[in-house]
Parts: sequence; structure tokens; C-alpha cells
Amino acid sequence: EHPYFANHFDIMIEYHDRGGGDYRVVGVIVNPLSIKRSITGTCETDASPLILDEERDNEVSFTYSVKFKESATSWATRWDKYLHVYDPSIQWFSLINFSLVVVLLSSVVIHSLLRALKSDFARYNELNLEDDFQEDSGWKLNHGDVFRPPSHSLLLSILVGSGVQLFLMVTCSIFFAALGFLSPSSRGSLATVMFILYALFGFVGSYTSMGIYKFFNGPYWKANLLLTPLLVPGAILLIIVALNFFLMVVHSSGVIPARTLFFMVFLWFLFSIPLSFGGSLIARKKCGWDEHPTKTNQIARQIPFQPWYLKTIPATLIAGIFPFGSIAVELYFIYTSLWFNKIFYMFGFLFFSFLLLTLTTSLVTILITYHSLCLENWKWQWRGFIVGGVGCALYVFIHSILFTKFKLGGFVTIVLYVGYSYVISLLCCLVTGSIGFISSMFFIRRIYSSIKVD
Repeated sequence: EHPYFANHFDIMIEYHDRGGGDYRVVGVIVNPLSIKRSITGTCETDASPLILDEERDNEVSFTYSVKFKESATSWATRWDKYLHVYDPSIQWFSLINFSLVVVLLSSVVIHSLLRALKSDFARYNELNLEDDFQEDSGWKLNHGDVFRPPSHSLLLSILVGSGVQLFLMVTCSIFFAALGFLSPSSRGSLATVMFILYALFGFVGSYTSMGIYKFFNGPYWKANLLLTPLLVPGAILLIIVALNFFLMVVHSSGVIPARTLFFMVFLWFLFSIPLSFGGSLIARKKCGWDEHPTKTNQIARQIPFQPWYLKTIPATLIAGIFPFGSIAVELYFIYTSLWFNKIFYMFGFLFFSFLLLTLTTSLVTILITYHSLCLENWKWQWRGFIVGGVGCALYVFIHSILFTKFKLGGFVTIVLYVGYSYVISLLCCLVTGSIGFISSMFFIRRIYSSIKVD
């Protein structure tokens, strides 16, 4: 086999006649050809291919030809042939199937929880003198410990606040794209909008982080104020800079210029950090999440033995199946678009899948939290974040590795692919973890504010 070199480009320009001498270009098709020129300056197209000689220097003549072809495609529909790159029946089928699963799961979980809670409320609030000396059982026993601050509460509050910031950014970006505001004809518009939204939602993320830290009665509020807008973005930036270094080593065209990175950091400090500080300060003065419905005992209650399926690792692996299942099909198309230069424009499907992800994560985390409380395990804070986030993120990472079928060539390629897959999984963990924690937090506040405690 000998290497062929494409030195001729056959360009077909499609135009639409609007009438009155007005024409619009609606498509361009470029066909590369390898042509060995017998005489320099000629444009014969029936010549033999240009075969490169690996033993000596080669003289190459570059040529192109242009043809114009009238097309019935109008200017408004010029992108349709590029956007219809997937079979929508596959996505409809997967969404309908998993939607039925989610509806069934939601019905079972909500019915079971409401029935159990109704029975619990009636039993706990019953004024029966004969039961005054009977010992309580179930999740009411945890009323003096359920609002006890967890270990590393500062880190947990920062991670949840950053996850809320990412959640709002992803939700708004997909929503605007589904409405058609982000067109593929505007290159880089999606990334720009995501960066702007992420910076603006720093206010909400920091407000949430400080509110949760107040919920934990944390003393180091200044550390929370400073670290919330810096910890997660700084870690992501360091990973991107490290991966960018590997791109520079192989002289890739995908290298992010240093000027662009410095400009992004400058905009971050100019807009996002002041908004984050404002959100933290307002939350410190106005947020009332530190007002708990029950008082915390001085001595922590001992946690009894837990069944294997409610221990952290098994519960995380089991709980992650359902959120991952809601986005598995869309994840395949997203990876295909990222790594194979295809256009992804099925944002309507993606938005619906993201709603399913949010719902399943919330329901599964609340269910596990409730059963853990019933077995007198009051340490729900980190479990809510880990069960909601780590399992789904782990399956996303495994899916990204299996997506390539281990056909990655070269050390740098493997490092880049695994590195970017790790970043995607990390962001997924923050988003789903924050959903799980906040769902559990408001669920616990609701049930413990509905019972009478002596």
C-alpha cells in the first residue's frame, strides 16, 4: 500500500434563486481528490492518483475547481440536512420506555412514602395516655440527632452550592437550545452562553452554599464565602490546563490559547466572584435554614447495625442505576457528537431526559434516606450527596470508557480521553449530588416539622 495525497478540491456551491436577481448560498460541498498532474498548470481530472514517494521529496501542485448548482433548499431550511443526523425513532423509543419506568417508580415511591408517613404521623402525634411510657420507634428517634452537623460540613456545603450552580446553568442552556435560540450556524454560541450563565448563577450557588453552611451551624462563614466561587472552578481549571499541556505536546489544533484562558479567568474575577460574594452575604443575613424544627441533643445517638443494601457503597451503586438509565441513550449521542465531529441538535430530547434524571435522582435519594432514618441512621448529609451523585457519575465514566471499545491509540490520546471523561463525570457528580442532598434536606425538614417532640 502507498500513501495518497489529496491535492485537489472539487467545490460544489449550492444556491437558491429567490427571484429578481437575488441569490442565496444554501450549501457547500467539498470533495477532496488525489490527482497527479502531468503538466504544471493544467487541471485535468482524469489523471492517476498522486502517490507519495517516501524515499525522496515530492513536488505537489494544489488545485481546486468550483461549480455552482441551483438548489430548491431555501435559506431558512439550509441546516436541515445537517441536523437530521440521528434516527429520532431510537430516542423516542428509549424516552417512552424509560418515562414509563419513571412514572411507575414515582408512583410506587410516592404512594409508599405517603402511606408510611401518614401512618407515622398519626402514631407519633396521637395523644394517648397509655402510650406515654412506651418507647418511640422509627425515624422519630432521630429527632435529636438528625440536624447534627456532619464532618467536613464546609466542604459539603461548597460542593452542594457548586452543584446547584451547575444544575441551573445546564437547565437554562438546554432549555434555550431546545427553543432554538442557539443555532449551530453560530459557532461556539453554546459554550459562550454556558460560560455566561455559569458566571451569573454564581450568586445562586453561593447563596445556597452559605444557606446550607448556616443549616449546619458552621462557624467559618468567611471561608465558605471565599472558597465557594474558587474551589470547584479552580480544580476544573487546573485539570483543563493539564490536559491542554498534552495537546501542546502533540501540536494539536485543539489547544486552548493562553490568552483565552487568562481572559476567562479575568471575566470570572470581574463578574462571577462579586456576584458570589453578594449571594453569600445575603444568605448569611436573610436565609433562615438554620432554624431547625427540633433541637439537637448534646450526646450523639449510637447508630445500630444497618442491612447491607443500605450501607453507603451498595446503596450508591443501586441508586445510580436509575438516574444513569434516564440519560444513557442521550449520552451516547452526545459522545458521538463530541468525539466524531457530528452535530448534536436534539436538545428537546436532551431536556426531557434531564428532567427524568432530576426526578429519579430526587426520588431514589429520598427513598434511601427515609429507610435509613427508619433504621435509626441519622447521618444522612454526606449519604444524600454521595448516593445521589457518585453512583450516576461512576456509571457515566464507565460508559465513556466502554464507548471507545478500547480502541484508543497512543498514550496522549488515552490521557486526553480519560481526562475529559473524568471532568464530565465529576460535573455530573456535583449536579446529581446536589439534587440528592437538597431533596433529602427539605424532605427531612418537612417530616420533622410535622411531628410533636417532647
